[in-house]
Parts: sequence; C-alpha cells; structure tokens
Amino acid sequence: MKTSKDLFGIVIADGHPVTLIGIESILAAETAFCVLEACDNGHDTLRAVKEHQPQILLVDIDLPGKDTLSIIKEISQNNLSVRVILFAISIDEDQLCEAIRLGVRGVLLKSMGPHLILQCLHKVQAGGDWLERKSVNLALEKILRQQSAASLMAQMLTTRELELAALIAKGLNNKDAGEQLCLSEGTVKVYLNRIYSKLKVANRVELTLALQQRGLT
Repeated sequence: MKTSKDLFGIVIADGHPVTLIGIESILAAETAFCVLEACDNGHDTLRAVKEHQPQILLVDIDLPGKDTLSIIKEISQNNLSVRVILFAISIDEDQLCEAIRLGVRGVLLKSMGPHLILQCLHKVQAGGDWLERKSVNLALEKILRQQSAASLMAQMLTTRELELAALIAKGLNNKDAGEQLCLSEGTVKVYLNRIYSKLKVANRVELTLALQQRGLT
C-alpha cells in the first residue's frame, strides 16, 4: 500500500471552498497524487508550501490575503523546488508575462474539464509544461519588446536616474524619494527635469506610464 511519501505531493489553493472540494474530489481517485493541504488564502498557501515542500502547487491566480504572483516570487527567492500551476477563470497578457518570468510550469483555465486538469498535472509531474502555445508566444513577444525597451532606457538614464524614476513611479514624493537616495529635494528636482527631458515626458504620470510600458515597475 502506498503512503503519502510514495505519492506526488500537491498543495492546492483557491479562495472558493467549493473549488477546493472539487479539485480534491478529482484527485481523490488518482493513485499518483496526494493533496498535502488545501488553502483558501495567500498567507496559508505560502506557509503550506514552506511546511510541506510539495512537488506541485496548484494555485488560483487571484488568491485573497496575499497576491499569487508575489507568493510565486517568494517561493523562487527561497529556492523551493515547487512546480507551480496557475488556476484561473481567465488570465491577461501581463499576468501571463509575469508568470512566465517567474517560471510557472502550467496555466489551467477553470472552464477545463477534470480530464484536462489531470493531464496537466501528469505532464508537469513528468517535467513538462502546460501552456497554451499561442498565448505564450504573444507573451514572449511582449517580454522581448519590454526587455528591448528597458535596455534602451538603461542606456538613456544613469543608474541614479533609474533609481529615482522607479521611486517616483511607486508614488513617492520628492522629499521621500530624496531621503531614500540621500538626495536633497532640490537635487531630486534637477534629476527629475533631466529624466523628463531624456524620456520626453511632461510629468510624473507620464513617467510612470513610460516605465510600466517598459516593464520597469
């Protein structure tokens, strides 16, 4: 008789209890997988991954409590060897781009039938990926465009100007940004005028949009 140690451990996470029950029932008849924990919020999900160190995390893209993509980023930063599959009603291009950057191994739409969910899990278990090719190609094209634009911006701005621009894009005022960079408010204004001129933007809003378009925020 197989024990949980012999099975492929999975943590599942979704903000809707009915969805969790549904996934658990699909996996109950599977001999290859073992649900280690079912979580309904982001904080419990991150704790469960650290505690159980599952092979797969099947996680809703819109978890309450803690942003799903930030959870995946923290998993990566902690060098946890977890294969992440996103579960979503829908996923937009920006979310898919970020997911690919973070090494997500699969994207499952909630409209997919149980057999496709199992196919996805088995493919990821075997070391493969489950990503819809057309969407991924579009996302990769966007990533390449952003990387090219970001590289160009890095050539246009100095390191200190890039640091200041990033802080302004986060919503910091001149005083707070200056304190973080050990600059006076007057120096911050000089830097900002120089940044505006180089990027051909007129104000903080346009600067923020310029950084967002280049994937720098």
